[in-house]
Amino acid sequence: MGRLESEEFEEIIMKSLQYILYTCLLSLLFSMAVFAADGQLSFSDPTGKVGEEITVNMKVKSDTPLARVDITLRYDSNSLQFVSGTNTDGGAGTLRVHGTGDNSVANTLAFALKFKAASAGQSSITVEKQEIYSGDESLLNLTHVGKGAVNITAEETSSESAAETSASAEESEEAETKNEGVKL
Repeated sequence: MGRLESEEFEEIIMKSLQYILYTCLLSLLFSMAVFAADGQLSFSDPTGKVGEEITVNMKVKSDTPLARVDITLRYDSNSLQFVSGTNTDGGAGTLRVHGTGDNSVANTLAFALKFKAASAGQSSITVEKQEIYSGDESLLNLTHVGKGAVNITAEETSSESAAETSASAEESEEAETKNEGVKL
């Protein structure tokens, strides 16, 4: 009888292992995969003159509702001086944009960043790190992370503007005195 009990015991163990294996396979088959929503982070590319205030618009767009962001930006503090921004703090080359921004457009969070143009040339605003959360508080997968390009032109000097004004006046006077190519 000892041998019969041993065979029954092995059969019970084998059936139990099969049951566990089938349960694991079925749970994998019927499990739901959760994928993060996709989104894009983009910037406007404004132009301005030295001394002027320039606004860079940053937008986060997604195919699902958005809840909030926490984004760290870098910029050249020699060419741009941070003035203010929607839910933005920092300065000296680093900004932290956080919160909900302007979400008046569905599935979009918008932030306006204001800078004073300090020196002429091309300056960029780049994303150092970002955490963007969808409406269900899951992390958003960004398929595009842009960067802002700010083009700053030099201030007009008084001699340049005087020369332009003089040239413009001469062109205007010449245009007024011609009639069908004949000077009057």
